[in-house]
Amino acid sequence: MTATLGLLLKFPIPGQVKTRLGQSIGYRAAAELYAACVADELYAAARAQTPVAVFHLDDMPANRYRCWLGSDLPLFPQRGADLGERMLSALTDLFAAGARCAMLLGGDIPELAPPDLSRAAAAAHLHGLALAPAGDGGYTLLAARNDALYPDIFTRMPWSTPQVLPLTLERLAATGQPHALLPQLADLDTWDDLAALWQRLRQHPYPPRRTASWLADNALRLGLE
Repeated sequence: MTATLGLLLKFPIPGQVKTRLGQSIGYRAAAELYAACVADELYAAARAQTPVAVFHLDDMPANRYRCWLGSDLPLFPQRGADLGERMLSALTDLFAAGARCAMLLGGDIPELAPPDLSRAAAAAHLHGLALAPAGDGGYTLLAARNDALYPDIFTRMPWSTPQVLPLTLERLAATGQPHALLPQLADLDTWDDLAALWQRLRQHPYPPRRTASWLADNALRLGLE
């Protein structure tokens, strides 16, 4: 089962991406790490033969994104007043472009692997909707079939709080909407997230290439060693 992956991104400018993590490791380091994570996500998508579209949340010229990410990726602006509206709009755009199934992901999931994308696409095709939990009570990946888009899970949601996933599942259960929970996919928001990632990567036989390399080069400076 195939699905198009929509990456919700910002251009990696220090002080404008991963600012919460940047307060701990410095904004330039956070921007460099973010760019490495995005590179690993694109590598995973290429290995899974998953089409990718980029949704950007800034006014950066398209040619800057194409120089960063490659000239062959479709590029769309994110539309909406909050994260929920932007996610719903991105899914709507992907379906309007012909996708039968679409996935959404942020730019800070360096451990994304081809089986994660295949599993999410298959679950969405089967159930209509699939979610990969984050460790903080939210979710990091959403996959949806084009005939199973449930707008209620994107509205009046306390984004960036531990209530996001429980409230999403509660709304789905209340309406009887079928869905599936995927294995957890960790994101990078805090120093503790980064330290945990570093420990996992050191034990991983095939760690994410760009992220692992960047962390290895900067571990001492960041206090990870």
